[in-house]
Amino acid sequence: MDQERKKRSRATCVVEIPSPDGPSVLVAREKGAKSRVLPGGWIRKDESAVDAAKRALLKETGADALTAVHLFDYESARTRHKVVLLVPAGGELQAQEGIEELTKLAHSGGNLREHELWPSLHRTMQAILERYLAAK
Repeated sequence: MDQERKKRSRATCVVEIPSPDGPSVLVAREKGAKSRVLPGGWIRKDESAVDAAKRALLKETGADALTAVHLFDYESARTRHKVVLLVPAGGELQAQEGIEELTKLAHSGGNLREHELWPSLHRTMQAILERYLAAK
């Protein structure tokens, strides 16, 4: 079977957190993992990327989405990422099921590569964030 047909679709969430000091993007470290990723989850059959992203946000952070918009698709070696911008409805985001740590990466200057946690992000997540920030 063709490699392209074997790829699964993942709702990959760019969770934008507004603040007076400028926006931040949320990254997560799953239990037992070394690298950090953008929140998200596999898209179920007959589920939209936006609905899957909202479900993943709630499951991983306990927060509902105030805003959810599909931005673009990104193909990695094994996964079709449906990248969705989410703005949480408010309140404190807390690591939930399967997540060991949530971290906010400030990007008001636009250059996340200078953030101390940038090297700990999975390469695919770095590429997705770079594309997201380039479009802003």
